Amino acid sequence: MKSIRILSLALGLSIASVQVSCSKDESKETSGEQNQYVDNLYAVIKTVERDLSQGYLLRNASDRERQSFSDILYDIKISTQRLKKNPNDAQALSSLYLASQSYNTLSILEVDGSQLGELKARLFETIDVLARIQGKTLDNIERILFEKQFTYDLLPFQAITDVGA
Repeated sequence: MKSIRILSLALGLSIASVQVSCSKDESKETSGEQNQYVDNLYAVIKTVERDLSQGYLLRNASDRERQSFSDILYDIKISTQRLKKNPNDAQALSSLYLASQSYNTLSILEVDGSQLGELKARLFETIDVLARIQGKTLDNIERILFEKQFTYDLLPFQAITDVGA
């Protein structure tokens, strides 16, 4: 688990080093919108932490699964706190994105997944908005959308064969 955190941190730092900075005028205009999404995400995180500590979440999960979830939730919380202080913090956005990818790898029961739906929605919404405002393209966001659309219907994709032309 420790190696995953170190790897995530190293990857976050390497992603953050390749960043596009925003002008100060642009950051003043978008700061309110950024703060709204970050504040909403932070409120959901606090609710999930409370529910987890009171035993309403992950009741049937193993101790290891519960600990993995807590670690990832902590990473999300720290990144969100950094974004509350500085909405244009590229490293915090990268860390939040990496934490969201780790969150996606968790195996969460359907019962708990329904209770955590708002966290997942707010998390991806916040990442998407902040990445758009900061002018960043985060890996796999477009790919995830494509994969979901591709699995629903194959109609737009047709095989074209050249037969003896």
